[in-house]
Amino acid sequence: MERVIVDIADMSKAEILLKFLSQLDFIKIRRERRNDKKTKSGSFAELFGIWKKRDITIGSIREQAWQRAAH
Repeated sequence: MERVIVDIADMSKAEILLKFLSQLDFIKIRRERRNDKKTKSGSFAELFGIWKKRDITIGSIREQAWQRAAH
């Protein structure tokens, strides 16, 4: 058995294709939906608020890093 994976952006077109393929007796259809959680749009600047309301300085980060390296 051979597997072919087809990514279809337009679901209305996907239904047409699946209806056609289901008519062929030698094709077994197994549907899987991908859930891409990747953010395709966004900027690096949006991440700046991640440390909001936290008392973190470059000095405290360095201090923690050196303490871990010493152990």
